[in-house]
Amino acid sequence: MVFHKDVLTIKQKKRKNFMRKYTAKIEWLAVKEEALKMLNQGYSYTLLHEHFVTEGKITMAYKTFYGYVRVAKASSNQSSQEKSDTPARKLGVSNGDSLIKHDSNPDLNKYI
Repeated sequence: MVFHKDVLTIKQKKRKNFMRKYTAKIEWLAVKEEALKMLNQGYSYTLLHEHFVTEGKITMAYKTFYGYVRVAKASSNQSSQEKSDTPARKLGVSNGDSLIKHDSNPDLNKYI
């Protein structure tokens, strides 16, 4: 049987976790530029997380941090491709020169 006191503590715990999501977002926004700069310099996600935790800049879990970094990295890569002068190649599509040369009138006797 669940008592009223126990119900309140469960609700309080859920509310605390709900607030935690926004705290993680605020922490991420505070270190975002530095994290992306370090990532471009070659630091791994794990080292970035450890660095910010030891400095006391973030308290979020690694999984949460990884999610924010992954999304920010993808959006920064996407915006840099849009800014570049050369259009990005799509997989399997070339700029006009085909990698495979096709003969319009093949001699089938040659292959038999």
